[in-house]
Amino acid sequence: MRIALLNAQVPFVRGGAELLAEGLQRQLQMAGHEAEIVSVPHNWNPASKLLDTLLAGSLVDIDELGGLHIDLAIGLKFPAYLARHARKRFWVLHQHRQAYDMWEDGTSDLLTQPEGAMVKAAIEDADTRAFEGRPVYTISANVSERMRRFIGIESTPIYHPPPLSDYLKPGADKGYVLVPSRIGPAKRQKLVLEALALTRTPVRLIFVGKPDVPRYEAELHAFVAEHGLSERVEWYQGLPVEELSELYAGAQAVAFVPIDEDYGYVTLEAMLAAKAVLTTFDSGGPLEFIRHEVEGLVVEPTAEALARELDRLYEDRSLRGRLGEAARERYFAMDIGWEPVLERLLADDTAHLPPPRDAAPLRTPPPSAAFDLSRVAAYAERLAVKETEIVEGLPAEARTIDTVLDSFAMGDHASLEVRRYLDGHWLRYLQTLQYVPEERDLRVLDLGGGRPHAFLGLIQLTREGSSFASIVEAEADGRERFPSMRGGDDLIVEARSANLETERLPFPDESFDLVLAMEVLEHLALNPAHMFEEAARVLRPGGRFVVTTPNIVSYRSLALAHRGGAPYSFGVFVPYHGVYGRHNREYTPHEVEFLGQITGFETDLLQTRDVYRKEIDPFTPMLADLEKDDFPLDLRGQNIFWAGTKTGSRRRNDGGSLYLGDPFAFRGQIRVESADGEMVTLSLDNQGHRDWSGADIVLSINALEPDGRRESFTIDLPVIVPAGAKRPLVLPIGLPAGSPAAILTVEFEQKGRGWLHHLGVRRISLPARAGAIEALKTHFS
Repeated sequence: MRIALLNAQVPFVRGGAELLAEGLQRQLQMAGHEAEIVSVPHNWNPASKLLDTLLAGSLVDIDELGGLHIDLAIGLKFPAYLARHARKRFWVLHQHRQAYDMWEDGTSDLLTQPEGAMVKAAIEDADTRAFEGRPVYTISANVSERMRRFIGIESTPIYHPPPLSDYLKPGADKGYVLVPSRIGPAKRQKLVLEALALTRTPVRLIFVGKPDVPRYEAELHAFVAEHGLSERVEWYQGLPVEELSELYAGAQAVAFVPIDEDYGYVTLEAMLAAKAVLTTFDSGGPLEFIRHEVEGLVVEPTAEALARELDRLYEDRSLRGRLGEAARERYFAMDIGWEPVLERLLADDTAHLPPPRDAAPLRTPPPSAAFDLSRVAAYAERLAVKETEIVEGLPAEARTIDTVLDSFAMGDHASLEVRRYLDGHWLRYLQTLQYVPEERDLRVLDLGGGRPHAFLGLIQLTREGSSFASIVEAEADGRERFPSMRGGDDLIVEARSANLETERLPFPDESFDLVLAMEVLEHLALNPAHMFEEAARVLRPGGRFVVTTPNIVSYRSLALAHRGGAPYSFGVFVPYHGVYGRHNREYTPHEVEFLGQITGFETDLLQTRDVYRKEIDPFTPMLADLEKDDFPLDLRGQNIFWAGTKTGSRRRNDGGSLYLGDPFAFRGQIRVESADGEMVTLSLDNQGHRDWSGADIVLSINALEPDGRRESFTIDLPVIVPAGAKRPLVLPIGLPAGSPAAILTVEFEQKGRGWLHHLGVRRISLPARAGAIEALKTHFS
């Protein structure tokens, strides 16, 4: 066959992708096929260039080139794998990680560019369209897991031999640890040097690799000089394969500590040379081959932990030998070779059956000498959503997001893109359903909902006779009907628009049995307590309010912060979605509970769960650090789930960690009660629970004079208005008939805090006599 290998090309850069493509080409040619590498230039900076390369890759048609028919295309790397061909399959090195895991952990360049979110969405869409309905393989389980997690595509990993496989053999160690790989921040050579500076033994390091970033290489050499390590460190690059193989053979061990490596030839090369591998629990690909204290040592990514193990390896020859022999045995036991690769890639399309969604076992980080992983894994298992158990108790039409959506005529509101998005939130939906009362005829209000109202559909299918209303962002009040496709009740939603933190909800008191605020709280920017208070108002006594929101003190957020990243689950700005298009604040579990307690709710439950992963998160070992330092381990899951019952009893409110003071202390209205000649009487209606007086409140009046001048006047509030009372305030600002008018704005400011119109004491504007500010100054002097 004529086979095209679709690979991306970055000029002057040569690494694992190029070696893999050339190795596959060579193996195909040896098997009697014609194989060519078809490269597409890849440029990702600035972000707008990514769209150009994405489009270029998508527009290439390689069914026929130069009059020659191409029988098969194998896509290796973005954006080349987007090229069109009638018979195409994929063996993916990795996707464009800036749009996926690097975006998630806060290290993506796209996060710093205005069009980053748009480019990310375009890449996700292009990848999904390319992979759907095609045989998809990857080079490692790590790459497959990322693909499944971020875009819901199942794939099968196929391991292949490293480029040096024919040259490597065991040999007697010569007293050094080998550190081979390209020199760059992602490979963390600096971390290995920091560990070397902390060792107590005279262990030596040999680094082999070409620098990706010259500045980083200079930083490494400066560190060596500064810490007096020059006699213990050697540097090589561009070595012939024979010399590099000899270095492997003579090493005591091999250190390889990248961040979330896709595959990692270094690991396999060390195994073939019968060398123990020293790596870290966040290294990614190497963890598919190396188990702690079996084929190598797997530790926390700190200089102290690595230094400890470097000393162990230096001093314990038997340990080195045992781990190295086990590593070589494991390599051959795993049947890593080119024959299985060609067999899969050249098989009929129908032979590719992706594993079922639930088939993959939990991937746990390997244990570290510093902690007992079994306890951490057990805790992480408790955080997982028990999907199988929950689904077993549901009717057939409610067991997947697709069956829920297919139960109603959703039209374009249930597109493939929408289904993909909702499937990513399915575990959260299932967990939230556990807090919905198991009753008929529930009256349900969903705050911040929107079409296709999938969770309300899930309630409809599991709680017969329920009725629904929703507060939506769009200004489109009315009834939305989604006819049943299974002979049951239609899904009918009364949609209303309102601002959840500044406006009164458009429903009477005690209208609902259940109020939901799912992934809404984190978007609020001004006054989240208002939403809780309004939920309490529209709930019947004993009704339930359920809130879900990301957990800012989850183990994952803490691990991100420890690595120097932002701890938010979604902290980027999205200007085209307005102020509510991003997470304005993420919360701790007890902060969510506090909001409920100060607004008349008694907590029924406060839990956290990991709702976006089925396997144990690579950040899970952060739990061990918390345990080691005697910090609490409870409530560390990704998402917060709080449910409260309306009791009307409010906790004393000092603002907690959320407000400078009680957000309900100063509330009420200012309105014009009468205008009599020169005098205007304002009615001050104190609806809060704290007196209004000049001790706390400043009266601020601004005037736009008829000639365009602006004047202002402030004074401590000159009357006392007790909580729950009304009092008049008479001002000499009346507008004589036929006189030119100034426009006055009257508002309150709490001393040292800010304007009270954000808390419901709204400013008012009214016409007044010209020179009103001077009249006020005279009146109150």
